[in-house]
Amino acid sequence: MPRKAHIVKREIVTTDADGSTAINGGSITTTTTQTYNDVVTLGADTTLTSSNKGNITFAQTVDGAYSLTVNTAGITTFGGAVGGLVALTSVTTDALGSTAINGGAITTSGAQTYNDAVTLGAN
Repeated sequence: MPRKAHIVKREIVTTDADGSTAINGGSITTTTTQTYNDVVTLGADTTLTSSNKGNITFAQTVDGAYSLTVNTAGITTFGGAVGGLVALTSVTTDALGSTAINGGAITTSGAQTYNDAVTLGAN
């Protein structure tokens, strides 16, 4: 049975570095930043959106056999490996802003589409 997509709208989202964050809904929208300081696991296809040029940052790893779409006119930062334990099905960024890949590998079983400028901060 398909999961229902939950839309969470907040001004800002910040998690601490301890533990982990499970994103099991379909969409998180903020007016400013989203900062995930802990390990993130996707439990559903996920779209993260900042409607006001806020940065979206993953300080540690991101895993889960689902797609990840990030939409922001700010900076999308991957600070840890993506799909290192469980490959994501796809990663997509929008054309606005930029993406910083600082954690090394991004592993997907499908497409990786970076529609914005990408900088590499690690091999």
